[in-house]
Amino acid sequence: MNRGALIAVCMAAATGWSAHAKADLVTNGGFEDSTPFNGWTLSGSAIVLDTTFPNSGLNDAAFLETSDDPVSTLSQTLSTVAGQSYALSFALLDSTGFFLDTFTVTLGGFSETFSGSDVGPGAYNGETIVVPGADIAGNDVLSFQGIADISVNFANPSVWNLDDVSVEAPPVPEPSTVAPFAAALALGLLFFRAPRRAKLRM
Repeated sequence: MNRGALIAVCMAAATGWSAHAKADLVTNGGFEDSTPFNGWTLSGSAIVLDTTFPNSGLNDAAFLETSDDPVSTLSQTLSTVAGQSYALSFALLDSTGFFLDTFTVTLGGFSETFSGSDVGPGAYNGETIVVPGADIAGNDVLSFQGIADISVNFANPSVWNLDDVSVEAPPVPEPSTVAPFAAALALGLLFFRAPRRAKLRM
């Protein structure tokens, strides 16, 4: 096997390893499907599709809730594996950055709440959270709730904007993908380290 062919084999094995290990579990995380909330469950009436302030693409989800009774919820059940940690990422914007606004994200037994001042107005914040395996039971629900406090800002309540939602497992290879990669790598090491015999001169 020549050097070019060997490199191609190693790269193909490595590519398969990475691609298989990192798969997004969220359906329609950018709200770009022809049915914008395809894959999501909406509870309540205060979450709408927004086409004015997306982080990427054409759409995002806008949370218009101004009361915590009841709270509208955007949710999706994910095919998680019990005990596996996951990287949860999303882009979040609060239109006014009001410190009493709250936005809560939940995945399985994990929950975190942001305030408007954590995120701020003007531009999206990219949030990435590592959800520990202890909070994952398997087939867990991912949910979002946003509330704009109007005790001071009654005339101009905030709007929470959510976009680019993703949940991925850490890139840990499975045995079926490790074996070909390891074999290709070992073959390469043997090939290039093997001593060359000197040609006999007549």
